[in-house]
Order: sequence, then structure tokens, then C-alpha cells
Amino acid sequence: MGQHLAPGARGQARTARLRGKAWLLLTVPLGFTTWAAFLYIGIRARRVQWLVWAGVYAATLAVYVALDTPSHPGSTAEGVGAGLALLTWIGGGIHALAISNDAVRRIQGSTDPVVEAARARMERRAEGRHLLATQPALAREVGVGRPDLAGAGDYGLIDVNHASAATLAKLPRMTDDLARRIVEVRTQTGGFSSVEDLGLLLDLQPTTVDQMRDMAIAARQDLADSGSTISISVTRSAACACIWSRLIDRFQELPPAGSAVAGPLRFARGPCQPSRHAPGMDPQAAALRCGRRPRAASTQGGERC
Repeated sequence: MGQHLAPGARGQARTARLRGKAWLLLTVPLGFTTWAAFLYIGIRARRVQWLVWAGVYAATLAVYVALDTPSHPGSTAEGVGAGLALLTWIGGGIHALAISNDAVRRIQGSTDPVVEAARARMERRAEGRHLLATQPALAREVGVGRPDLAGAGDYGLIDVNHASAATLAKLPRMTDDLARRIVEVRTQTGGFSSVEDLGLLLDLQPTTVDQMRDMAIAARQDLADSGSTISISVTRSAACACIWSRLIDRFQELPPAGSAVAGPLRFARGPCQPSRHAPGMDPQAAALRCGRRPRAASTQGGERC
């Protein structure tokens, strides 16, 4: 069932729409102020396209004024000037009337407190990401991504490499159990290089990673605090090497062409080669970084994943 407004409410809505289109009056004075109408709605609605049209109509008006001067006598100049005047007046008026509903909707939407608050939160998160990317030391000092710290400027972000499990549980699609798993895995692996890396190591659904990405960041681990000798960049390289080795294992396990496949294909579990991981990485962490469970050492192939 549709919603029916009371007569008083309908009248107020109609008045608000008419008031929102008051800028159309600027197109009436023979086109001299059409540019001002488009400039107004372009600024209020933050629409670059309408600002460009304001410049077009202003330039057309300037050409008309230049041709309609004693320094340009003649019927040709007068005809061109008259054509530009009609184009600015009638064409600009029709143009403005055609986009008036869209302009009112955009202007009223841009002044909606809820929309403004959402836009402010998005801009705040973008500022925090920029600060983290350009000045990571300052971002850490400010507390970007650390709402669990008193007095921190978290910028509306949550750092999956440092925040507590209770804070991680505030991320979209996050549960308490998953937050605890994140803390356990990051302790074993030395942290995550990105939100995508987190999703890979914890085998999360793509939709979960996508919804986390807006609020989650993966700030670089502080080596002084962790006592590790592996930077996050080296860890990322190790993760890429492990993924590559898994792909190689997968293709090595493929059956010959034309042969029947009984059951789904699975990754091979070959020996862990030291060259596949960053120097000094703990074998348990390396196994997790490869997405494999560490097993007991075998007598032939060395440590196996």
C-alpha cells in the first residue's frame, strides 16, 4: 500500500518543491542570467557538468554583448548576436526546466543531514588512509585505526594488525569468533599485508572481505614491538611466493589430457622449500602463510606442509 499524505502535508511538499525551483527565475530575463542559474545549481548540487554549462552560457552571453556594440556594425553581426541571444534565453530556459527535478533532488539530498553525515564519514576515512600511506609514523602516533586506544584519532578505521578482538568485532560481517581467529593468525604470521591477505589466510568469503574493506586497514607492524626481523613487505613477498608454489602444485596434479577425473582436484602437499618463505620466518607461520597445516617432519622430504 502506498503512503497517503494529509492535505496539509501535500501542500507543504508542493511548496518545498516550488521553493526548490526558484532558481529557474534566473532564466527569465532574456537569457542574461541563465549562466547564474546553472552556476547556482552546480555549486549547490556539486555537479561539475552544470558548472560547465554555466561557463558555456556565460561565454555565449559575452559573445552576444561583444557583437551587439557599435564596433561591430552590420547585419551579419546583428544576426549572429540575435541568434546567440535566443539560444541563451530560450535554449537555456528549456535546458534548465528539463533538469529542474534532478537539480532539486540533488540539492535537497546534499543538504540532508543523514547524507551529509555519511559523506563526512567517507571523507574522514579517506583522509586516514591517505595519512597512513604518506606518513605511517604520524598515523601510528595519531592512532589511525585504533578506536580501542583512549584519545586516538581512529578516522573511522580499524587496524586489523593492531586492534583488539573486541574492536575487530565491530567490523561489518564480523563475529566474535572470527575476531579471535584474526588475532591468533596475525600473531602466528606476523600480521597481514592487506585486507585481501587477511581474507586469503582465514579463507573468508569475498563478500565478507568486500564489506570489511571500507573500514578495515592493515597498518605495518612495528618491528620494535613485535621483536620480529621480518618486515611486512617481506611477508607480502613470502605470501606471493607461497601462492605461486600452490599454483604450481595444482597444475602438477592435473591428470593427463583426455583422462577421467574421479572426484574434485585438490592441492598437492609437497615438501616446504626454504626458498618459498622469507628468511627467518617461523615454519608454523610459513605454513599458515601458504594456507597449509604444518605436519610432522618426514624422513624423506624434510618438513611437509
